[in-house]
Order: sequence, then C-alpha cells, then structure tokens
Amino acid sequence: MAVLGLCAAALQDRDADHYAKNQSLTFNTDGIPDVLVEAKVGADYVVNSWDLGGQTVGGMKTNIGDFGKDHSWWGRPEN
Repeated sequence: MAVLGLCAAALQDRDADHYAKNQSLTFNTDGIPDVLVEAKVGADYVVNSWDLGGQTVGGMKTNIGDFGKDHSWWGRPEN
C-alpha cells in the first residue's frame, strides 16, 4: 500500500483515472486515480482486519499460512 501511494505521489502524470472503483465499469470514472483506489482497498483491508481481530496484531488476518509449519518440511508437494 505504501509503495502504491508513493508511486501515485511521485508519478502523478502516469496515474490516470481509467476506471471506476468497480473496474468492470469501463465507460465511466470516479475521479480518483486508479493506483490510489487500489491503495485504499488495501488500507481498508488492513484496518478492517485490525478491527475484526480485536485490535491486536495477533488477531489480524493479514498472513497466509503458518511459517513454521509451512517451511519445516521439504518434500514432494503430492506428499
């Protein structure tokens, strides 16, 4: 999200508004550059995860998998 925001700030001439927030609507725009919309969607996800996780980092759903379990065994995927 930070990279998207920085790119939008640094490269304003390249961040056009081609789509509405619903990107299947290609015939109208929402007046907000598309990269900033994507950054906001990510920020909303993190804020909602914080709220739903009891406002604790441990309760947030921002990671996929379990690093210890997922990387402690190296074998064939079908096993």
